[in-house]
Amino acid sequence: MRARELRRGGQRTATAPGGAALTGAVFGVAVLLWVHLEWSPFGDLTVPDQLVGLVIGGILLSVSLPVWAIKTLYLVGRERRWSWKVIAVPVVVLAGLVAGLVLQPASSHPTPPAMDDRSTTSTAQD
Repeated sequence: MRARELRRGGQRTATAPGGAALTGAVFGVAVLLWVHLEWSPFGDLTVPDQLVGLVIGGILLSVSLPVWAIKTLYLVGRERRWSWKVIAVPVVVLAGLVAGLVLQPASSHPTPPAMDDRSTTSTAQD
């Protein structure tokens, strides 16, 4: 154990959320966006492929976000200090949320109805 990691009393100091939480969040958000946008580097996504993608993205985020939250609470709550590494994971998740709301899959864009050349007035036949 390095000397700078120890506080008084022999306890380890809390560290900022590192690369593992950020990597898990980036990959989780990327997989969920790929499923949402119906894009796949392997070809067309079928329904089972989308389900597998949702499960993988969900697992990645469900592991990395609690790790980020716990490490952040220890760093800010117990140590009373701040690191810019703390803000990286929420930025990635919020950027993914905004991208998911702004970008729509190509199949969800409805085609505009064809313009009808007939007049809108009805003619009565006697």
